[in-house]
Amino acid sequence: MCGHFQNTIRTGQRLQTVFTWIIGTSLLKHERYRPRESLSHDWYHVKGPIPQAPVMFKKFVQAFLPGIVKPLHSLWNEVLGFVFIAIAVLMIRALWRGYQEIDLGLAHLIKFVLGAFFFVVMLGFGLHAFWRARRISKS
Repeated sequence: MCGHFQNTIRTGQRLQTVFTWIIGTSLLKHERYRPRESLSHDWYHVKGPIPQAPVMFKKFVQAFLPGIVKPLHSLWNEVLGFVFIAIAVLMIRALWRGYQEIDLGLAHLIKFVLGAFFFVVMLGFGLHAFWRARRISKS
C-alpha cells in the first residue's frame, strides 16, 4: 500500500489523503472546506451556502454573453446599413426623373428637393451604420 494511506484512521482523513494524493493540495488549506466536528464520520463539507443553479447560470451568462453580443451588435449595424443604402440606391431613379422635371413647376422642384434630402439622409444613415459596425468589431 502506498505511503499516503498508512496513517489514515477515519473516513474523512482517508478522503483527505486521497484528494491530497490525486490533486496534490490539501483541501484543509482552503477556507471553504473543514471537517465537521459534530459528525463521528468526520465528513468534509463546504462552509456557507452551496452555489445554487441561478448563481451558476448568472456566472455562465456573464462569461459567455459578451462574446456573443458584440458580433450580433456588429451584424445588426451591418444589416441596417445595407437596408438604408439599398433604400438610397432605389431613390436614384426617382431623383433623376425629378431632376429632369424641375422646370415643369414649383411642385416638381419641391418634390425633387425632398427626394434629394431623403436620399442624403438614407445614405448618411447607411454609411454611419457601417462605420459603427466597424468600430464595434475593432473594440
